[in-house]
Amino acid sequence: MNKNSFTLKATIIFSLTLISACTGGERPALPTATTAPPTEIPTAEPTATPAPTPTPTHPPQEAWVGPWTIWVNDNMEQLEVDFISDNDHIIGVVEASGSNTNTFSASTNEDGLTAIGTWDSSSGRSGTIAMLINEDKNQFIGNLDGTEPLCGARDGYEQPSPCKCEFGFDWSGEWLVWLGTEQIETILLFTQDGNDVGILIYEFEGITSEDGFTLTGPWKALGASGTLEAKMLDNMAQFTGNLDQIYPICGARLGAPKPETCMGP
Repeated sequence: MNKNSFTLKATIIFSLTLISACTGGERPALPTATTAPPTEIPTAEPTATPAPTPTPTHPPQEAWVGPWTIWVNDNMEQLEVDFISDNDHIIGVVEASGSNTNTFSASTNEDGLTAIGTWDSSSGRSGTIAMLINEDKNQFIGNLDGTEPLCGARDGYEQPSPCKCEFGFDWSGEWLVWLGTEQIETILLFTQDGNDVGILIYEFEGITSEDGFTLTGPWKALGASGTLEAKMLDNMAQFTGNLDQIYPICGARLGAPKPETCMGP
């Protein structure tokens, strides 16, 4: 959008002319004025303006740090984990059933909304972990290996329902999508095979960029057609985009908030 610039020029000119004249005859004697001593104007002491106190910036992983009750797998096994901060990572050790110990290690994104990483078991098994925290930072939902449920709650809060959120390292899964100027809501199921991405029901054949975050391709629906371009945010739980570079389209994993700006990338 072009912004108009307006320049207002104001010129204020003050002209003061003092004219003193006597015409004809001698000048009359002027009375002698008694000049009062000048009044000294007190100078106020300058008041120091205190510098504003900067708002502390909390690291994104701080929302995850601390003890959680978690539920894992289809049998909803209840366990305990205490996440600690390690730079931009969170690490937690879980005492599983039997003598197994599982270690979670996940990277948090810039806004702290998600934590994605790996789990390793003392039995030699390993896999992936993906977690999505709620707005109040007291519950999270997610998955193990993209398929098994994983969720957690702070002390005093109930188990989230549903527990599972299918997201992780690509576009696959359900998305709550807002599209068009009216921001119409709909749920779309994305499928991904390698770099090829499709949308169930709709005719869409997209391809991702090398890093997997950008998605482009043609679409067809209800007799209309065009192009779609979308960019997944670094939290892997939201995307922004456009249809035909005119209409906005954006999405969020089920349980994640709508992106602040829909039109993108």
